[in-house]
Amino acid sequence: METLEEVLAHHGIRGMKWGVRKRRGSDGKVSGGSTSTPPHVSEDAMLARTSHETVKKHGSTDPLSNKDLQHLVNRINLEQQYNKLTTQPSKVNKGAKIAGSILANVGKQLAAEIVKGHATKALAKAGALKK
Repeated sequence: METLEEVLAHHGIRGMKWGVRKRRGSDGKVSGGSTSTPPHVSEDAMLARTSHETVKKHGSTDPLSNKDLQHLVNRINLEQQYNKLTTQPSKVNKGAKIAGSILANVGKQLAAEIVKGHATKALAKAGALKK
């Protein structure tokens, strides 16, 4: 039979959250606090997010190094390009495109009529001068 002194019980670490692991270095030892990046977020994304928060906090890009700023700009550009490639044009964009082409055609027709009117007047004047 076990006595109270022989029982070893472990109920976790006080303040530790379920599913959150401490960051470990290449040697396997725990380094620093319990701040760790979520497994679904890349290091590049976290670096860009940190740089963006720094810019928002200070109101300018002065605290960032050239390397950090370049990384942030590249990340933003890549995200914008990805969004352009993956999002389908909305009905509003399609409607705007159609309206734009209709207006362009009407403009071409009006310009052709104006040029035709001026050319007719110029030819009539030239014909009147010859007689």
